[in-house]
Amino acid sequence: MLASDSTGNSFALEIERAGKAYRQAWEEPVASSEQPLEESEVETRLAAIKAKPNMERTAAETEYLIEHDTRMAEIAAKDINQRTADEIDYMQKAGGFVNTMSKLSPKERALYDELVAAGDTKAVEAMNRIAMTRYAFEGTITLPNGARFDPDLTEISVQNIEKFFRHCFDDPGGEIGRSFDALAAALDRRVSTRETV
Repeated sequence: MLASDSTGNSFALEIERAGKAYRQAWEEPVASSEQPLEESEVETRLAAIKAKPNMERTAAETEYLIEHDTRMAEIAAKDINQRTADEIDYMQKAGGFVNTMSKLSPKERALYDELVAAGDTKAVEAMNRIAMTRYAFEGTITLPNGARFDPDLTEISVQNIEKFFRHCFDDPGGEIGRSFDALAAALDRRVSTRETV
């Protein structure tokens, strides 16, 4: 026996109409401006996951992100030393990580990309360290050598690398210093090339 409403009418007719509407909806082509329901659901879920910091995401959410975010998968498939500033920025945002790339200006991002294209991984490491310094510290900071500066307001130049940025890190093995040396050398080459062109 079918259920009925307060007037005693059978819902059978309503079920039949709903079934017909459902079949018709799937048989008619979807307008180009509309996304299929499944894709829309994926985008909605991805947006909800991306809105959370990484530490608040479940393992299932992380897996879902990796499976369904095609741009992230494409970037992740690239050699880590070949990723551009925009790609790192995207991964940091989508992954819910600290977004250090947001601390580099458009000109600095262009420099970053030049260094990546040239394969200068040491100089790229220094750029990442500068971005991290800017992210970690707000306002004026005092370095162990007594120098004071605001990392956000200090441009990346050979002089500022020597005077400020390289002194933001404890570097007993000298590895960090070598990355800043590589960045300073790259900046010197960049200036001399432009002067001769």
